[in-house]
Amino acid sequence: MSSKKSLGLVLVLFGFILITLTGIRTVSNPDLFTHIALGQASASAGDPISYTMADQTWVDLNPLYNKTVAALWSMGGAPLITIVHVAVLLAAFILMFRFGKEWGGTLSQAFSLLICAWLLLPVFNPGPAAFALLFTALFVFYLLQ
Repeated sequence: MSSKKSLGLVLVLFGFILITLTGIRTVSNPDLFTHIALGQASASAGDPISYTMADQTWVDLNPLYNKTVAALWSMGGAPLITIVHVAVLLAAFILMFRFGKEWGGTLSQAFSLLICAWLLLPVFNPGPAAFALLFTALFVFYLLQ
């Protein structure tokens, strides 16, 4: 095995570890608790969050995600929600990594993975975007196979 390929494999492994460590932290986004509350709220015609707007119609933009997060919260709390979101993010990156083997070598993919981890570090919070990333990766992976 050439040193360039082994360096690429080490950097790929480091990139996936860095993405994992990026996601494993304290839940600091208050939107997650809004999603949990909406998932626990029964279906109602009014706004389930606000007292003053209770008679206004409410459109839940992420009903499946809200129910999923509420179920995860009841089963394991914040640690389980964090682990599921990190697993979803890793699955999306693994799919895109496998897909990108046709166009780039291991070293270039490793550097792009490290750049993605660096860009995700300040903004990754549990939310519906992680699942959207996974479903986009699945779509692209199966579309171009």
